[in-house]
Amino acid sequence: MHKQPPLTFRQLHLPYPKHGIIGHRGLASQAPENTKASFIAAATAGLSWVEFDIQPCASGEWVVFHDETLSRMGHGSKRIRECQLHDLQSLDIGSWFNPMFTNERILSLNEVLPLLSQLRLHPNIEVKLFDNEDSLLMANLAIELGSLIQAHWPDQSTAPALVSSFSYPFLTAMRAQYPDCPIGYLVEGFNEQKIEIATAASFNTLHADKKSLVTYLDKHDIKSQLPIFCYTVNDAPTAKRLFDKGISAIFSDKAKLFG
Repeated sequence: MHKQPPLTFRQLHLPYPKHGIIGHRGLASQAPENTKASFIAAATAGLSWVEFDIQPCASGEWVVFHDETLSRMGHGSKRIRECQLHDLQSLDIGSWFNPMFTNERILSLNEVLPLLSQLRLHPNIEVKLFDNEDSLLMANLAIELGSLIQAHWPDQSTAPALVSSFSYPFLTAMRAQYPDCPIGYLVEGFNEQKIEIATAASFNTLHADKKSLVTYLDKHDIKSQLPIFCYTVNDAPTAKRLFDKGISAIFSDKAKLFG
């Protein structure tokens, strides 16, 4: 278990995730991902951080949903970007996981942030973007998201939300608009160049996939002051190995990786 929080977390005013574990999409092994039930499961299991996904819908709101379309939840191939909020919130997104979650609905970011504060869960907000990433669109989305976080995350001044994305253009727009916002750069295929890119852009954390990170660490040591997070780790031996190599935190569908 990782017991010594990196100094960088304190410098960013970020609380260190308990045991170094960030709940993945809430706690996706116990409840349908990105739902109220999943966030409650994470808090009940003793986690202190959760990661969840957001994207804009047709009526302009940011909704908490991972996929580009509704198909995995059994609601056809329509894109989230093409749906109105009231239509999305009429859908059952829990019964695919287990019939006991039939009443789970898609949430808006405005709803989730106060809920997480009540549950004492720190947010890692992952921004999913599937459209053309032109600079004006990215700037407008960054301004919009930053304003929503400031309005709806009660602890923003003392423990700011971490915003992450695979979209480098969006993250650079976010950094330009909000110099003090903690930003995490999501990558696939970890290497030293990704650290250099994140550092040069003044991002605060680097989030890398398990396969490439484990492969890299077989031959190299981490030489970076930038906190590195690994997704998605669901077994204790791999988690311990990553922490022993200097990884700062992991994303997991499980809360009890350690005894």
